[in-house]
Amino acid sequence: MEHLKTGEVISKRRKELGLTQNQLAKSLNISFQAVSKWENSTAYPDIEMLPKLAAALHTTVDALLGYRSVVADYDKRYEREDYYWGLLPNRICYDIMKLLPPIKPYRVLDIGCGEGRNAIFLAGLGHTVDAFDISAAGIEKAREGSHMLTIEEFSNVCRGSTKTLRYCAESCSYCFRRYFLSTWFTKFLSELIRVYKPA
Repeated sequence: MEHLKTGEVISKRRKELGLTQNQLAKSLNISFQAVSKWENSTAYPDIEMLPKLAAALHTTVDALLGYRSVVADYDKRYEREDYYWGLLPNRICYDIMKLLPPIKPYRVLDIGCGEGRNAIFLAGLGHTVDAFDISAAGIEKAREGSHMLTIEEFSNVCRGSTKTLRYCAESCSYCFRRYFLSTWFTKFLSELIRVYKPA
């Protein structure tokens, strides 16, 4: 994790986008003084403001809080020519096959798909798979691997976070995830409960 204060992250990102404090403030319907206080670390954005601020700065809440290096670490792993986790699916895929034999197609959500080995395997069984990951390099490899499959089998692979869950979780038959980034686990779990909460 980068040891940047949130204010330093806001200031750096705002300048990268060529925005003044006033322009950023107007887009958030706040005063430029509030932005100045954030950047000088004399005040912090309200928790409800973080998603709006992240969107205005074309970044994520995780990045505002200094977690960008987690993404960079995974990008570095996946930029190698070979496959970091290998090409064979995780053994849990075979456990899923025992519980839900591929006698009919299911819609599967692969959360944190990495380079796509499990998503591609499940799609190869005839399931429709939606997959996402925070790593752009991992997604690129997953897309390359998915070219072997038809569009009906491999529905969607994209870079995303827990927000992506809202897009497809309500219509999937089951969710697949072997590992979680610890900083995302609580957010993911609360979002999963929200999406699946009985009406």
